[in-house]
Amino acid sequence: MEKNLSKSGQEIMRNDTCPYFAGRKSILAIEPICWFCKYAGFDLKSDKLPERGTCCYPKEQNRKEGTP
Repeated sequence: MEKNLSKSGQEIMRNDTCPYFAGRKSILAIEPICWFCKYAGFDLKSDKLPERGTCCYPKEQNRKEGTP
């Protein structure tokens, strides 16, 4: 039986990792962490740099919009 390792719908931290990582087209992903993943949604309208976000795999997120 294959395990579902996706964190989809769950809270994630910027430095979390998973096997479904896919880098965003607009930036060079230095590390394969959630902060650089195209499936991660972080609230970028916050006054502070967000530590937590939401994994939205398999739905690609728009970095300008942040969390859906």
